[in-house]
Amino acid sequence: VEQQTRKDQPGYLDLLIIDGMTLYPLTISSKNLIAGYIQPGDSIDIMAISSPKINLSNTTNELEMFQGVTANLLLAKVRVMSVNKNDSDIINPQMSSDGNSEVTIVIEVKPDDLGRLALAQRTVYLEIVRSQTYQQPPSADVSDIVPNYNGVIELRGSGNSSFEGVIQ
Repeated sequence: VEQQTRKDQPGYLDLLIIDGMTLYPLTISSKNLIAGYIQPGDSIDIMAISSPKINLSNTTNELEMFQGVTANLLLAKVRVMSVNKNDSDIINPQMSSDGNSEVTIVIEVKPDDLGRLALAQRTVYLEIVRSQTYQQPPSADVSDIVPNYNGVIELRGSGNSSFEGVIQ
């Protein structure tokens, strides 16, 4: 590839992409990244932490309501094409972070996944890890982490008059 064209020339990325795939710039929080751990050519898994009540795409959000919060595998074995090389944006394991910095990586995805990624970037908190083999697809909800949490809201009494007359 490098004998045919250089990185700064048009068409260079087209030679690297697998047929039928497309590139997508994925912006994620650098809060949980380790400097130099994920490199171009690596495969990553993308986890989505979501809430039905709160938009978690803004990494500065702190959860106050846990009802319905889940973590699920969004995409698996996604090839990394480029990583922002600004090491000040990527966490060194020995340093603490305020968690407000972001890094953009370019990934190679199927065109059918573009809609899911675009929506995910605007609604959920995304984390990436190196691709792994799982015994079952990774997922968790708050009750897996917080003992005795069930997330059920109890509706009793006449205070909920908006429900009167629904069943006749």
